[in-house]
Amino acid sequence: MEDFLRAAERLFAEKGYRQTTMEDIARLAEYGTGTIYRYFESKEALYGELLERKLAAYLDHLRERFDAQASPRDRLRTLVRAKMDFFRQNREFLRIFAQEFVPEATSMAAALTPEARELRERCLTMTREAIEEGMRSGEFRSADPVLVVTAISGLTNEILLRYLRAPEGEHIGEIEAFMTDFMERGLLAGERP
Repeated sequence: MEDFLRAAERLFAEKGYRQTTMEDIARLAEYGTGTIYRYFESKEALYGELLERKLAAYLDHLRERFDAQASPRDRLRTLVRAKMDFFRQNREFLRIFAQEFVPEATSMAAALTPEARELRERCLTMTREAIEEGMRSGEFRSADPVLVVTAISGLTNEILLRYLRAPEGEHIGEIEAFMTDFMERGLLAGERP
């Protein structure tokens, strides 16, 4: 099953969901087409499983770093860095993530399972919790937490899209540092960007 998931991730990233067939996945995984159907009843089921697994790994990656931080500012900074780190390490999944979750990209919404949606929502909830905690403590200025999360998501997704458009290996750390600083200064009580 893992061979099929790895092959599917690569092909969905390279060719997109619509252009990838179960036959393509089986061929890349070096199995017969019939074998893939023993594990997955359809391309949609395979895609859903892939998204759920990768989003669960993403959530674990974020949670591990988030829980290690004490202050809301450190938690927020850590979430942004952890998001960037995860997707740098998972470039193929970043392509899929951009197709599914980044509003500027055309969404396929092919087989996004309720479980995958829930995992993504839990990632966003961590950010909202850090924002709300910072507002309660007075570290962050008061604002609508949902709008703040939307703005942070937009900024971080733009960094990720720039990363995808950059040639392999090109460093975009300067952009990432600027966006992170800009975001933090906009939230800090008494400071403006």
